[in-house]
Amino acid sequence: MGVGFSQLRRTGKPIITALPISGGYKLDGFVPWITGYGIFSEFIVAAILPNRGSVFGIIPFRETKQSTGGMIKFSQPAKLAAMTSTNTVSSNISGYCLPVEQVIFTKTAGWMNDNDKSNILSASFLATGCAIAGLNIIAASSQQKSLPFITDSFVFLHQELANCRAAIRKAQKNSQTEFSEKMHLRSWAIELANRISHAAVVVSGGAANYSHHNAQRIYREALVFTVTGQTTAIMAATLTRLVMKEVKE
Repeated sequence: MGVGFSQLRRTGKPIITALPISGGYKLDGFVPWITGYGIFSEFIVAAILPNRGSVFGIIPFRETKQSTGGMIKFSQPAKLAAMTSTNTVSSNISGYCLPVEQVIFTKTAGWMNDNDKSNILSASFLATGCAIAGLNIIAASSQQKSLPFITDSFVFLHQELANCRAAIRKAQKNSQTEFSEKMHLRSWAIELANRISHAAVVVSGGAANYSHHNAQRIYREALVFTVTGQTTAIMAATLTRLVMKEVKE
């Protein structure tokens, strides 16, 4: 089933709203990011209620016009830099009546923010997995080219990644881990994935500029995992780490 609820992380005026009506909710607005167009027949949408809570429901993943005048329209699949097979689209929803039978659940105001805080480290393993893929390219290049500085770089990055993953696992097992420490670890994983994927490009030389090259793919996937589940707090932590003059782990 497709999903379209990342817009709940946005601040300011809601871009899609749900008005309670007899038998359900009337949806109006814009859903900027929905995955699985042409793959799934339905998707989960989330909209903001008048009390700032949210409602999640299942609606058709196809152009739809209700007898009451409600409409769902979709864009063409977006031209993404990476993971194009997700068939990501946006949707304009106008006066669509979501029947109560299709409602999954409702959440209180601020639920998404609280959920992101409690799961801040979950997406870190997407970044570290990407980093592992980059290390595999560096290791293969080290064996092929027999250049000591490539081997030295691999050893250094491999150890830092091991330290990062171990620290994340330890933090996840400790319910007392401070939020600031979790944010530090999340931004470390993001930055490390980008450094290692960049190193994979470097050791691959000009061939990495081919769109089909593994180093190119991993480099682009690091971009995706940099912003996956991004909140303003994660954005701030990532930028802070990127502009640090000296990083000590």
